[in-house]
Amino acid sequence: MESVSELDENQVEPTDFDTILEQSFDRKNKDNNHREIIGTDFTIDFFVLIEPVSNTMLNLFG
Repeated sequence: MESVSELDENQVEPTDFDTILEQSFDRKNKDNNHREIIGTDFTIDFFVLIEPVSNTMLNLFG
C-alpha cells in the first residue's frame, strides 16, 4: 500500500484508541473530551470519541 486512498475500509476494525492511549501513559490531563498526555519531552493532544473508530488523528509535540 502506497497511499491511504488504497485502504479497504472493509478490512479495518473499530478500535478504542482513546483507552489504549490513556492506559499507556501515567501523566495526563482531562478536560471534557480533550486529553493531553504528558511525557518527558513531548505532549500528545487528542479528543476522545464516543464510539470505537477504524482510525484517529492526534497531535504530537516534542
